[in-house]
Formats: sequence, structure tokens, C-alpha cells
Amino acid sequence: MLLEPSMKQEQKLSLSYRQTLSLQVLAMNTSELNDYIEEQQLENPILEVQKEHESYEELAAIGQYFQSAAFDEKQNTFEDEEEYQQELPYSDVEPLKDYVISQLKPGACSDSDLPVLTFLIDSLDDHGYLPLSAEQTANLTGASAEQAARMIELLQSLEPVGIGARDLKHCLSLQAEARNAVPEVFSLIDNYLEDISHGYYQRISKDLGISVKKIKECVLFIQTLNPIPINGFSRGHVEYIVPDVIFTCQDGEWNVEVNDRWVGSIGISSLYIEMAKAVDDPELKKYFSQKIDAARFVLQCVEQRRHTLEQVSRYILEYQLGFFQGTQPLRPLTMRQIADALSIHESTVSRALRTKFAATPRGTFPLKSCLDDSLSRTDGQTKHGRSETMEALSAMIQKEDPAHPYSDSTLSAMLENAGYPVSRRTVTKYREILGISNAFARKYQTN
Repeated sequence: MLLEPSMKQEQKLSLSYRQTLSLQVLAMNTSELNDYIEEQQLENPILEVQKEHESYEELAAIGQYFQSAAFDEKQNTFEDEEEYQQELPYSDVEPLKDYVISQLKPGACSDSDLPVLTFLIDSLDDHGYLPLSAEQTANLTGASAEQAARMIELLQSLEPVGIGARDLKHCLSLQAEARNAVPEVFSLIDNYLEDISHGYYQRISKDLGISVKKIKECVLFIQTLNPIPINGFSRGHVEYIVPDVIFTCQDGEWNVEVNDRWVGSIGISSLYIEMAKAVDDPELKKYFSQKIDAARFVLQCVEQRRHTLEQVSRYILEYQLGFFQGTQPLRPLTMRQIADALSIHESTVSRALRTKFAATPRGTFPLKSCLDDSLSRTDGQTKHGRSETMEALSAMIQKEDPAHPYSDSTLSAMLENAGYPVSRRTVTKYREILGISNAFARKYQTN
């Protein structure tokens, strides 16, 4: 599974090895970390899980006992990590379900919604398409048809773009929509994929009244779309969600707790320590020295993970406090902002957030979902996140003249002027997610 200390390794672990392991541990969620500690316990008899144990400082002191000139080693565990980790790729293939669920914004799924969404993800075929209708989903899950339809729409709004599509045409259309393709692209996808495969461009040109050159440009665009959106993901999934951090509020005071209570029970075997102190044989002394050093480093990695996760989580809590108090929507926040504020590398933030869940008074959801997709635009203006854009859209519709409601095109232009650049199709999608009818229906609902 991971790089692990063993008797066959040299006494001196390379800096890159130590950094690799520390970053791997940082990226683990609570369940993965628990499994890793259990594996280490099997590999290293010095390391054990017990209620009463020596502290980390005591373990470090015991390690120093065995550091003679022959076994001396510089403890550069986390030095130069910022430079090294920029080039360290993730070695694991992220499970599809983990990736999809990690994108959920707080409040996007109720306790009754999440099982339906999970069922839909499990029902995807090998291409990532959904072979079930809302009615079929409702019958199989016991959900209402409205809830099933809403979860299907939510799934189709997540990445990888095209997931949950009905078929190939729908998959390509979802991706084209996400990239704001020109109208001709949608016409070709809906009606002319077979003609395109045979190169019947003249026929298409005559039907649509556009030039062959324009058709070829659209075809080149279509060829960049992914007909199998789940390529690159495993189909594994997490059966149970164990929160990695817990946000609590007592008497108006908020607190962050890293959910690693069991970590406090990691220690070293007093039996082996007594044995180690008693040995005179050089080989046995070397063996114990290696095992103690390995145990010390495992605890260093766990402590570093805990510190970083608490640091990042606390920043998110303080920055998004209005949301957790229920008084404000999520504010635009990126991993880069967190990294700059905490003076750590962006990849460190990314690993700290990877597949981590937060238990809060508002529910349990992916910690990464507390970020919002807001970046700086090249013109210096702010690009607002999805939640802020939807809030602005809702406010505009509430203020419209009921006798002359705004069309989606008008709303798109209004949002653009207000600093929320979104396409008409996106306005339609957001409006439907908000449960707001189209302009025609809104007009006659008031009569």
C-alpha cells in the first residue's frame, strides 16, 4: 500500500523517502490512517496501541539512547518539504464515488438525499452513463420522483463533466454546455453524429445552412470531448463516512477538533523497550535502533498531519463562520488563499483536504466543499462562486415585475453586468436547482 519502514532498509532513510511518507500520511483520511497504523503495528513490534503509553517526547528520548556514532542520523524530516512536494505526484487512483461526493456543497444534499445520490453513482455503467430514469430510481430507492429527478440533475452538474448522462449525445452535450459551445455544436451532437462519422459534411452544410469550414471547426471541438467521462477513476467506494474534523459551538464559542482520539493511544511497547535497554549484541542493538527510529518517524508523520489538518480546518471555520452560523452563504475561498494565509504550499492544503469530512452543526460533508470556486479574473474583477451567483439570481427574480418577468437571457445579461458572468444555459440550470419556474410560468402564476 505505502512505503513502510522494514528491517531490510538501510539505517539512514533518504530525505525524499521521509517526505514522501509524511505527505502520504497527510493525504489519508481517518479510516485510511487507522488502517495504516494497524499495518505499522504488525510490521513494527515496538509500536503498539495501548491506553497507557509513553508520550511522543519519551519515545524521542528513548531513540536518542541508541544514537551512537554508528547510528547517528540528521532529523531533516520536514525540511525543504515545500520544494520537494511540488514535484511529488499522487500515486493512488481516486475512487469515483469519493471524487463525486467531495464536490458537494454544504446543504446540497439532505440526510435523505445522500443515499439516493449514492445509489445513482453505484448505478452508473462502465461509461459513466445512468441507465435509469427518475421514475425507475424512485421505484428502486423509495424516493419521490421529484427527489430522484433532483438528484439526477445534481449528479449531472458535478465532475467529471458528462457523468450521469442518459447516453452519448447527452454526455457530449453536457460537456459542450460546460464549455459554452456555440449553438452549431449542439445541433451536430443532437442530429448529425453518424453523418460526421462518415464525413458527410456537405449534407450537413446544406441542412443547417452553414459553411463546411464552420462544421469542421465544430467537429474539431466535439473531438476534444470525452465520451467516457469516468475514465481514470476506480469504481471503489467508501461504505461509511468517518468525520476527520469536528466543528462544535458551545456558548457561542466555536472549536475545531481533529477526530483522532485513538491517535493518543499510539505508543511503544514497554516490554520491547526493556529488552532493548538490556541487549549488548550489536546486531540486536541495531535492530531495536531501526525499529525505534521507524516508530518515532511514524508518530512524527501523524503529529504533522494532525497539526496541518487542524490549522487548515480552523482557517476554514473562521473564514466561513457566517455559513456555519447559518447567517451567510459560503464566501469565495480557494486553496491558494488558505496556503498564502498559513504560509504553506498549496499542495499541502490539497492533501490536507483530500477525502476529509467535517462534522458540523449543519451536517457532515466534505471539508473541501467549504471552499467555493472563486478566482481572480484577468480584468481584476472578482469571479463569484456558484452559491453567490445563485443567491444573486434568486434576488433578481424576487425583485422583478410579476407582469413582466425576466427571461433567462435577460437574467444572464443582468448577472453579467452585476459581476456574475454566466451563460443563459447556466442561468436555466441554477433556476431549476432553486426550484424557480421559467418566465412564462412565473407570469401566469401571478394572474
